[in-house]
Amino acid sequence: MTATDYINLRAARADLIARVAERTAPFDALLMPTVAIIAPPISAFERDEDYRHLNALLLRNPSVINFLDRCAITIPIQRAGTAPVGLMVVGEHGADRRLLALARGIEPALAARE
Repeated sequence: MTATDYINLRAARADLIARVAERTAPFDALLMPTVAIIAPPISAFERDEDYRHLNALLLRNPSVINFLDRCAITIPIQRAGTAPVGLMVVGEHGADRRLLALARGIEPALAARE
């Protein structure tokens, strides 16, 4: 990668981060699944091609949030006796304390539904 390409890439990312921040500013948080699939057993990762595919799926949603320079927290939402799943609550860049306060409110509300 040339220096020019690198500078252009950083500028494009900064522009995307700013546009997403503007679009999501009216919301308290974004909600999404923490991962795209239920975590498979370790044995599913034995072959390299399976590892790459599964690892990409498991990291897809958190990677997007990291790329957008946002903060996030995961709240467990599975019912007793079911596979573990999480709800990712995404906040604005640098708003970790606000995000944690939101999560403190969301977690008991979700737990009460059982």
